[in-house]
Amino acid sequence: MDDQTNKFFDVVQGNVVRPVDDRVMPLLKTEDAALEVFPMVNNFNGLDWVTNIAGFLNNPESRTLFRQQVAQFLASDHFHGLMVDFEDFEKEGEPGYLALLQELSSDLHGRCMKLYVAVPPYNEGFEYAAVAAAADGVVLMNYDEHFPGGAPGPVASQDWFVKNLTAVSKVVPHDKIICAIANYGYDWCRNPSRANCRRKSTTARSACRKRGWQRAIRTRTWCSTTTR
Repeated sequence: MDDQTNKFFDVVQGNVVRPVDDRVMPLLKTEDAALEVFPMVNNFNGLDWVTNIAGFLNNPESRTLFRQQVAQFLASDHFHGLMVDFEDFEKEGEPGYLALLQELSSDLHGRCMKLYVAVPPYNEGFEYAAVAAAADGVVLMNYDEHFPGGAPGPVASQDWFVKNLTAVSKVVPHDKIICAIANYGYDWCRNPSRANCRRKSTTARSACRKRGWQRAIRTRTWCSTTTR
């Protein structure tokens, strides 16, 4: 999103790659920090998850174009690979999703880069093993046990957290698991239109939607703690 216009733009436009960051990468270069940066691509439009992406995922030509644009972008700076976070898309998009991960894995490994993939809390219908086969790291999003629109409760209770991690560790190699933790909390507002509902955070703005139990805008932290 453009900071000046507050509008989305095409990062890759023909042979031109528009910059998306003027802070992090310059800082790392100035400080000569030995950190690896993996840009993230997802299907979030700034307000909600775009769920109707099965057509894109199952179309080989669309995937090829996407991969070409990913390669262009990654070549534009000192990046070390890619983070994929596609969520809440249609079940029929799963074959194309897994195919895309395998294709990206081949592309990136051919350039000595890595692929990381975000996956949901344990779900028996999700192909964790297939994702792990393509990825260098599987980021388990071990949070949002309770979420907007549902019953109020903890973001990740201890038993729920451990249960997810234990289940995933049975189908994903331990050295590939990265367990993501929440760095936020929810104010559950019974009357969000009247309540001053805000995040317990000094770094993010917050807002409550005007229906039922809702949450404030949140951010994520992916902890690089790998289970062994």
